[in-house]
Amino acid sequence: MSEHDGAIARNRANWDQRADVHARSAMYDVDGLIADPSRRSPVVLNDLAVLAPHLEGGTVAGRSLLHLQCHIGTDTACWARLGAVDVHGLDLSPNSLAHARRIADAVGADVTWIEGDARTASQVIDRAFEVVVTSAGTIVWLPELRSWARSIHDLLEPGGVFAIRDDHPILGAMDFEPWQVSGDYLSGGGANVYDDAATYTDGPTDSITQTVNHEWRHDLAEVTGALLEAGLVVEALGEHPFMDWPAFSGLVECPQGWRLPEGAPRIPLNFSVVARHPERPHTRAVPPASAARERGDGARSSAHPPKSPGRSAPARRGASTRSSAAGSGPTPRVQAVGDWLTGIRSSWSPKRATSSSRPPSAST
Repeated sequence: MSEHDGAIARNRANWDQRADVHARSAMYDVDGLIADPSRRSPVVLNDLAVLAPHLEGGTVAGRSLLHLQCHIGTDTACWARLGAVDVHGLDLSPNSLAHARRIADAVGADVTWIEGDARTASQVIDRAFEVVVTSAGTIVWLPELRSWARSIHDLLEPGGVFAIRDDHPILGAMDFEPWQVSGDYLSGGGANVYDDAATYTDGPTDSITQTVNHEWRHDLAEVTGALLEAGLVVEALGEHPFMDWPAFSGLVECPQGWRLPEGAPRIPLNFSVVARHPERPHTRAVPPASAARERGDGARSSAHPPKSPGRSAPARRGASTRSSAAGSGPTPRVQAVGDWLTGIRSSWSPKRATSSSRPPSAST
């Protein structure tokens, strides 16, 4: 029995109950997705913008695809609408998958749904894919990333591509009124535990009775290091000035979702990593290139040309406790934190969101 089994079971129960709230919410707008065959979720469009430069033709059309931590499957259905084939969606929550099946049937999306832990997905899926994706609030629900990365490696075809886009880990270390670092950025500090029935969508939450949540910090070095250690080649590391949901007050809407207003500190709200399964085995991890200077769109990224074609957020401070069960530490280090907080203006101090830490996409 794993030291994290109890925490994972409580998270699963919480997400089983959240799924009913989310499926009825205006944020997910399931009825609108069903009614409009042309609709693609903003989450998937943001993910595709990260992934497209690493795919021949810039599209998932005709490629097999696995969506890890798919929650109620709205984004998974959108990947199918973009032309992905042999689409699979995996999630830990059986009730989330029940909603996913109903939604996919209603939109006519051919998706295979699988219940399982993203860390051991390769043990319940006996095939490989050209594309594996996960995004918007996923890895914060995983106690460690080494097994997760090994599973991704085993689920990719040679030359296949993995992409993650998620809330930037710096946000989990910060308070925003006033702006200050008040928690861990680095991995390995154990679980962040909080008791809260709130969720990130609209709608009543009285039905959420399992309210204890367990989250784990994963810095950028741990994310990239785990993928490299698993034998993948990191092709791009990005930091982006937008996120998929209003994690704290003061954010303003933008085409990609939400961003900080003009004059606010310039810090990343999302990060992304694209990695490829090498066509031939290799024995030496290739370190990711250092982040490039800021591009015109405000994102920072580093990338190598592809070798071949091929929803967490700030945790609540008030109810937080630290568990003694620390997750696995990172492997090869990249400098993930620089001078992002330099010049932070104390006069600009948004309040934290009242919703629980979780963006509008995948679950545990």
